[in-house]
Amino acid sequence: NRRAQKCFSRCGFTPYGHLKKDGYSFILMELHRKEWEKRQV
Repeated sequence: NRRAQKCFSRCGFTPYGHLKKDGYSFILMELHRKEWEKRQV
């Protein structure tokens, strides 16, 4: 879902991997605590 990926990216999440399962493709995203704290200031 490109729309969700864009939303997560705007919130500071970054992609770090791909997963394929049962014919579906997933993009794994992460947000580190320090990056999140920077955005809260």
